[in-house]
Amino acid sequence: YNDPESQGVFFVDLPDFASSAGSIQVQRGVGTSSNGPGAFGASINLSTNEVRKTAYAELFNTFGSFNTWRNTVKLGTGLINDHFTVDARLSRISSDGYIDRGSSNLKSYYLSGAWLGARSSIRLNVFSGNEKTYQSWNGIPEFKLFYNADSLQTHYYNNLGSLYFNAADSANLFGSDPRRYNGYLYPNQTDNFRQDHYQLFLNHKLQGGLALGAAFFLTHGEGYYEEYKYNQKYSSYGLPNFTAGSNTITRTDLVRQLWLKNDLYGGTFSADWKRRDLELTFGGSWTRFDGHHYGNIIWAQQGINKDYEWYRYPARKDDGNVYAKAGYTIAKNLYAMVDLQYRSVSHSVQGTRKFPTLFVNRTWNFFNPKVGLRYSGNGYSVYASYAVGQKEPNRTDFETGAGFADPRPEKLHDFELGAEHRGDRAQYGINGYYMRYKDQLVLTGKLNDVGDAIRVN
Repeated sequence: YNDPESQGVFFVDLPDFASSAGSIQVQRGVGTSSNGPGAFGASINLSTNEVRKTAYAELFNTFGSFNTWRNTVKLGTGLINDHFTVDARLSRISSDGYIDRGSSNLKSYYLSGAWLGARSSIRLNVFSGNEKTYQSWNGIPEFKLFYNADSLQTHYYNNLGSLYFNAADSANLFGSDPRRYNGYLYPNQTDNFRQDHYQLFLNHKLQGGLALGAAFFLTHGEGYYEEYKYNQKYSSYGLPNFTAGSNTITRTDLVRQLWLKNDLYGGTFSADWKRRDLELTFGGSWTRFDGHHYGNIIWAQQGINKDYEWYRYPARKDDGNVYAKAGYTIAKNLYAMVDLQYRSVSHSVQGTRKFPTLFVNRTWNFFNPKVGLRYSGNGYSVYASYAVGQKEPNRTDFETGAGFADPRPEKLHDFELGAEHRGDRAQYGINGYYMRYKDQLVLTGKLNDVGDAIRVN
């Protein structure tokens, strides 16, 4: 993932990244240790390090409904003097959106250079994405979607002062297309985020079937969510009431930005050894996430200076793991695999916007074993596996549990049994699985104010 705090992958921060991927592999169940520490469930491997031997230039332009555009330019030198290669991409995706004001404007670039030798290789990847999307995730009131005039009127009056504040809100609710309705009218009610990635890959093959690999990376992200807020208390922002003459004003309309600025950096290493029927792999990784959450008020009717910062809370997360994996061909058609991983995670939260006194300092230690057996012959194969996956709660889980029981880490036992056939004209397979969870973090169906799903054990 590209956000360790939420444990999520935000592909909107990497628009059109698939255009730079040579292959995309989806693995079901608990992923192997080489896929990284977060392979609690299915994992996706995006590979961008393929080599194209000849020079190329490609231009893609697509147009669709709601003024949707995608423009992509790709260039590559091919393999120069059998050693050097450079690839580049520039992309833009934009749309007015189906939902009213649900526009998006996404931009990205990708640049990769490599030196390839007989036994060694070095590659540097630099890529970035920038997104601006209008808020349109809150859905449509049921009574508007299926149009029940009396119920919609009741809904309006029940939420007057919380969802609806003025004549413009009323006209929007009762007069807009029921399937394209968007409750927000502020022109810049948008999510804005930029993420920059720097990656260095080193590989070297030694004599005797030993291969060494290492990778180092830095991901920098920063951005904000801007929103118009009606009738806000000064006290909610740590401010005294505003006095105008003999009048004391306790509330104001304002525009605020909820900022996130973070750095994720670290490295991975691996050593692979192959000899006849035996494959051994040792490896691990370490990452650190330094994040800063803060909020600025960029406009208010009165009583608040421009760019007033009303909160700032740091967070840190360290994640390290080591693993050993062995694969052995027991007989001509019988292959066995064992994968053992130890993982340690430390997460520190020094307050949040909603819970300033929420302090989290937790360390979890996980042991994740995996075993598998496969029999193959005449185009048929039968396999069985057992794997343990464990994952710590995310930042939102701690906010949800503030004042109640702390969220606990999840544990999954994954049992799988299957068979498949690969022929010249057809291939098919069947897979059965049993997943036994302990302390699973389950969605409640609720969202917080920036659209994150709320979960509880």
